[in-house]
Amino acid sequence: MIEFKTNQQLDAEEAAQLQAEKDAKDRQQRSVVTSLAGYVRDCWEASKEAKQPIEKVMIDSLRRKNGIYDPTKLAKIREHGGSEIFMMLTDEKCSAISSWLSDILFPADDKPWGIKPTPVPDLRPEQVMKIKQQIVAEAQSDIKQDLMIQMQAGQIQGEEQARQFMLQAMQARLEELSGEIRSEMEKVAKEARDKIETKLHDVVTESGWKKAVKESLDDIATFPAGIVKGPVLRRKKKLKWVTPQQEQGQSQGQLDAGFQGKEMPMVQVTNETCIDFNRVSPFDIYPLPNARTPEDGIIERHRLTRRFLTSLIGVQGYDEDAIRMVLAEYGNSGQSTWLSIANDLTRQTLENRPNEWRSPETMIDALQFWGNVQGLKLLQYGMSPEEVEDPFADYSVEVWLIGHIVIKAEINGDPMGRVPYNFASFRKRNGSIWGAGAPEVFKDAQDACNAAARNLINNMGIASGPQVMVDVSQLPVGANVTDMYPWKLWQVNSERAMGGSSKPPLSFFVPPSVAKELIEVYQFFSAEADNKTGIPKYSYGGEAKGGALGTATGFSMMMGNAARGIKSVVGNIDEGIIEPTIERTHEFQLLFFRDPEYYIGDIKIIARGSSTMVAKEQAAVRRNELLQIVVSSPDVLSVIGEVGLASMLHDIFKAADFKDNDIVPDKKEMLRREKQNQLLMQQQAQIEQDAGQQPGKGKQTDPAGNVAGGRDARTV
Repeated sequence: MIEFKTNQQLDAEEAAQLQAEKDAKDRQQRSVVTSLAGYVRDCWEASKEAKQPIEKVMIDSLRRKNGIYDPTKLAKIREHGGSEIFMMLTDEKCSAISSWLSDILFPADDKPWGIKPTPVPDLRPEQVMKIKQQIVAEAQSDIKQDLMIQMQAGQIQGEEQARQFMLQAMQARLEELSGEIRSEMEKVAKEARDKIETKLHDVVTESGWKKAVKESLDDIATFPAGIVKGPVLRRKKKLKWVTPQQEQGQSQGQLDAGFQGKEMPMVQVTNETCIDFNRVSPFDIYPLPNARTPEDGIIERHRLTRRFLTSLIGVQGYDEDAIRMVLAEYGNSGQSTWLSIANDLTRQTLENRPNEWRSPETMIDALQFWGNVQGLKLLQYGMSPEEVEDPFADYSVEVWLIGHIVIKAEINGDPMGRVPYNFASFRKRNGSIWGAGAPEVFKDAQDACNAAARNLINNMGIASGPQVMVDVSQLPVGANVTDMYPWKLWQVNSERAMGGSSKPPLSFFVPPSVAKELIEVYQFFSAEADNKTGIPKYSYGGEAKGGALGTATGFSMMMGNAARGIKSVVGNIDEGIIEPTIERTHEFQLLFFRDPEYYIGDIKIIARGSSTMVAKEQAAVRRNELLQIVVSSPDVLSVIGEVGLASMLHDIFKAADFKDNDIVPDKKEMLRREKQNQLLMQQQAQIEQDAGQQPGKGKQTDPAGNVAGGRDARTV
């Protein structure tokens, strides 16, 4: 139906819109807002200046990876002429590092993190009480059985003796009970760990965590740091199974009562608040000058489109009027120069986006500031006293700034005051957020290899043919000395030569070739690159020459030594990215999503990247050795039982990529079988007892194991 409005209504709406824009502009021009915007701008200018040396290193590293000389160096090379070859050693090493890290951190059908209970599980009070009651009840039941046996035997008579026996027996069991309670608490915590790990793995898988970490591996190999942002809460479109009743507004309870499989489920696109991760380019991150950790203050530069800004209207925390001001002022012309970043065009070219500036879609630069601001400024900005209790204390805040307009300012939503940026480096440097990438580590070796390669090409060109010396005084005037071909006749007049030279007018010589020496120089510095990075060529398929590399055992030992170099990098990633991101994802489930299953048990997030450095072949050998011991030793098998044996077989079949649950029964099934076997044994014992035989004894046998006595025993 078409909606009609009167002129008065249209005029009123237009006046309201103009008034809202005026109020927003006045609010942004207030001294307190200008003060907050000015503070963020000051932090930005200081951070940008402090990052200049790091940015030069990143630009140089990207040039080296792309095989491009610095313009100043290229000009010097061209002054002397000759080859401009650039050996792609940096790209080779960076690709090998990122590939190796990916293989270690993301093996097939596994993940680089896990969950384990803490040494002393901190369970919920009702869980602890239930465990204590269960253990005490079992102990009392055992003591009562002992009491009944002794009373039947006449060893205990009367209630007083029975009471004393119960009291003494319970006191004797106190130390055992504490151990049993602790063991049961650990068992409950391990069972809770399995449930939590499964649910957390599902959340992490849907959050884009794996993609973000994989993309950061190339940054870790190339730049002073790789950065993963998250977890953050974002509205995302997701496909969800619904039924026609749900789509029409029927409640879930009505649906469960009336739905009996007759209605066909449907897929619907929904907007849900989800946990999200993404990789952030190191070029877009600016720590404050005094920052040693991200929590000390950090700024992220964003390039926003009008469509993205429009999507923020109505989102909690963002100032709708301020966003409309940005769209009105910068929506058509864009706002991409106010940050004055000198290396933008160079970066775009090196990242294979040379014509980005010609894009018809206008871009608007924004700053996302994470840092500490005095509470008084926040109160003046408009935050409530409930959020800012002490006006003279510093509060961790998040502020979005575009030009002079603040579109968002609120207290950091993380209760621990942390920011969602996680750093890891190829070489970690204590006391700094930034480390060192592989190109920076072996840049001298790369330069030496380039110089050797250029000189090698130049020498090969000079030494590839003869050089000619011509005595022009003996040749006719105007003779073309550069025109040389077989059977050419040269007219010479030796008498014209000064002093009557007897030397031939033409002489030839070949410049010496030093290719062998230059190749040796190149190989030396290439080996130095291996040593400095800890990533030798043979570790990623390069030629293995002589020495220990000539045998399988020696090669295995050398690969083990090489793995030590990459192991430190994996440790940096474990500590800097994997552990904090997974741990905070679990905390988000506790704080924001309130899933009750996450409140079970006391757990600790562990990164398993470093542990995967142990060769799988060695682990398989150990499992097989243990299995042989168990199978060949009845005493060991009696200790672990069939349930323990089934658990070992689970691991063996899983390591061999079998679906172990389809081959080896699970623990529940094994316990059911064990209980059934015990019942059968009890029934057999009862049958033998009823038949007058000693239970478990059966027929007598001779020393050889044959049935003794009777006619049947002598029958063949």
